[in-house]
Amino acid sequence: MRVNVLIVEDNQTKRTEIEKTVVTLLNAEVLGVSTVRQAYKSIELKPWDLIILDMTFQVTPEAGNESAKEALAGIEILQFMGRRRIDTPVIVATQHNSFSNIEVPDINSIAELDQLLRDLFPENYRTTVEVDLSEEGWKTELQKQIIAALKR
Repeated sequence: MRVNVLIVEDNQTKRTEIEKTVVTLLNAEVLGVSTVRQAYKSIELKPWDLIILDMTFQVTPEAGNESAKEALAGIEILQFMGRRRIDTPVIVATQHNSFSNIEVPDINSIAELDQLLRDLFPENYRTTVEVDLSEEGWKTELQKQIIAALKR
């Protein structure tokens, strides 16, 4: 059986490494997108078996060329899915272990992020995998969590 996996990640290197990790494990059709807007379109386009989601995205304000990283922008995607009653499992894959955002209290660890996402998005959120591109261990953890998410 072919599995459809959406990877929402703005860092090309990280997205490529996640994709390689997925296709090594599964017979998968993988689509990688780099913005929240592209994620919305992709989620509406077709049903996904799994979404691997970053939490922090590069955002460019409407007026100007300046861009900045928005911590917890991935929550917008989970909210979007909830509003549309899309119950696709989501694994968060992040390089950060702390987050600061105006709407959410500071998150100072992966454990705090994990608890927040479990509380807010129990229908979709499965777990967070901390990605360190200088190491290989995260790939094994991601594969383990993919298997668990697809079994539910």
